[in-house]
Amino acid sequence: MSSPEEFFARVRRSTGAVRTTPASGPAYWRTAWTPRHTVAAVLLAAALFALNGTVAGWGTGPAILGVLALVSVAGALVLASYLPSPGAPATASTCAAGPAVMTIAATFLIGQQPVTLASVALAGLLLVPAAGLRAFGPTACAS
Repeated sequence: MSSPEEFFARVRRSTGAVRTTPASGPAYWRTAWTPRHTVAAVLLAAALFALNGTVAGWGTGPAILGVLALVSVAGALVLASYLPSPGAPATASTCAAGPAVMTIAATFLIGQQPVTLASVALAGLLLVPAAGLRAFGPTACAS
């Protein structure tokens, strides 16, 4: 073996030893999301829609109720992501609490201003960074 190229050409490699499981993003959630998360998301969506509808007033138009439904589903997905995966310990941190606080703040904002389509949509925009933090943030925050 006169050169490093010859040496490394003869050394056996284990490609499976260096593969790591993803800690965030869509690849992580494909493995971490369970039917239990789906059931929790459906129940939370119904509860959030009832809460948001009550805060906004049920007498609003169908367009506003449609946007409230979307806001409720997005908030439910954010909140359901806090359930630990099977076999994973339940942990909490102040950093990971941000998306949950944003979900609560969206409902609070819906009730604070006159309910229009624009105000409900703007309150729902709080859930965009909340969902992003839950989807891609587990590497930055313990959840």
